[in-house]
Amino acid sequence: MTRIVKKPDVRKNEILDAAQEFFFKKGYEDTTIQDILDAIDIAKGTFYYYFKSKDELLDALVERTTDQLTAQFTNVMDSEQNAIKKFSSLSRAASSFKRTNIAVFAVFLKVLYRDENILMRTRMFRQITKKAAPLYAQIIRQGIKERLFNTPDSDEIAEMIIRLGQHLNEKICELILDATRTPEQLCTIMERKTRLYERVVERILGAPRESIEVFIADDFRAMVQYLSDRIQGETAKEEA
Repeated sequence: MTRIVKKPDVRKNEILDAAQEFFFKKGYEDTTIQDILDAIDIAKGTFYYYFKSKDELLDALVERTTDQLTAQFTNVMDSEQNAIKKFSSLSRAASSFKRTNIAVFAVFLKVLYRDENILMRTRMFRQITKKAAPLYAQIIRQGIKERLFNTPDSDEIAEMIIRLGQHLNEKICELILDATRTPEQLCTIMERKTRLYERVVERILGAPRESIEVFIADDFRAMVQYLSDRIQGETAKEEA
């Protein structure tokens, strides 16, 4: 049977799409290169032309996903907002990306927090930090010039704030996946945790109290309701 020849970028993304599907279904460790070859009907040599190993494939998949996320930040960075508004807008952009791609995020959330996918999750957070930290550092330097922030070492502070955000994100994802609380209860807990994050960030930045706002109640409620319904529905199917 003659194999179809495709453009390199099309073929590469086809491999990445197949890998993402298998990683979600089976987990990274249990997925084999042969699974991917069979799914899209390519030869082993074709795979190794693009990726030297499954490990390199994982890195490429993580980088593609984080590129899609951080692409949402361009408009914020190019805006004429002051540093406080820009900081809040940058944080909201990530939530907006998840909300826009909510169906994909629902699957991603459930799979990413499986024990067998801890490597993928770690690399994802590492890539997000690498790409987002320079942007946050730039905003912090802007805030210092505008006398809105009073903090030393913008690069270190930026990374610290991102890691705090990742910790918050993990806690929120764990709450959603727990499936023992109603969406209303989840929103109440999420708001409390997010407001605490906002206050801590203000202290770190030396910003005015209640100036940083990343929690938008209506957006959170809509997202939590959808995710809760989706995850609880899938859990019920698995238990049936």
